[in-house]
Amino acid sequence: MPFVSRVETRAYSRGTEVVERVTEAVLNLYPEDLRDSVKISTELTESHRNTEIVVILAFIENRHACEQTFNRIVESFSDRDRKALRKTLSRRLDDQCVLFLRIDKQASYLGETRLANDSDVISVRIHLREYPKCLRSKAEEFLADRLQ
Repeated sequence: MPFVSRVETRAYSRGTEVVERVTEAVLNLYPEDLRDSVKISTELTESHRNTEIVVILAFIENRHACEQTFNRIVESFSDRDRKALRKTLSRRLDDQCVLFLRIDKQASYLGETRLANDSDVISVRIHLREYPKCLRSKAEEFLADRLQ
């Protein structure tokens, strides 16, 4: 049975945004009691128009904390988003058993979790593992069950 071994999140804070608010939006995806154990880093870069962009990276690796985070995200989705995820699961899961999600950044800042329809997103990577090897077919089956 596959399990969640790592949850990674990434968001961009453009020059017109407040970095702390974008960081808060990212942290809102993690259960409140685990936010202190989320590892966060920032990287300063610039766009092709020479405007400043701060990349906020966050992750958690503890198996129990990852499962809690995954459950929090899935349970926060509307029925419509869960249905959309089930429908597009094969395109969101790669051969290394990593599930890719794009979460609406503004909604997350407001405490809601929903799939994004535009480019203002928090990118989420959910790493699934199973020993000796995680098979994509088993991971897809596992995720489909969890998205019910």
